[in-house]
Amino acid sequence: MTFQVYRQGGYQHLSVTLKRLAVIATLFLAVVILFMALAPPSAQISGGINDKVLHFTAFATLVLPCAIFLARHLVWIIPLTFVFGAAIELVQPGFGREASWADFHADVLGVMFGALLGLVLRSLAKRFLSAPKRQRQVQTP
Repeated sequence: MTFQVYRQGGYQHLSVTLKRLAVIATLFLAVVILFMALAPPSAQISGGINDKVLHFTAFATLVLPCAIFLARHLVWIIPLTFVFGAAIELVQPGFGREASWADFHADVLGVMFGALLGLVLRSLAKRFLSAPKRQRQVQTP
């Protein structure tokens, strides 16, 4: 005897818990980014990695959870992250750091890359979880 095992609705029934975790992760990352951006500069923190790579990676990571789980909200999340990056650059001189257009550009590129990567991952997950052709045959004794 065989029967079909698959998830009806797949990605559409993504739990509210995962969406909340995406928001919490994004807020946590924003706090970490803010702390790191306003902390006194230290070569030990960066581990010798180029500052622009750190900015790019931080902002790509910041937007990634929301791009995967809250794609509809990217309309306001992306501009908000741009403002966040600009605000960091504007207040850094008050914390003994230098403001830099290049840092802001790295932030913007990171946001765009993170959003694009998140949307691609979302699409792949949606395709994998929702495709009826992905049904498995399960043998019962």
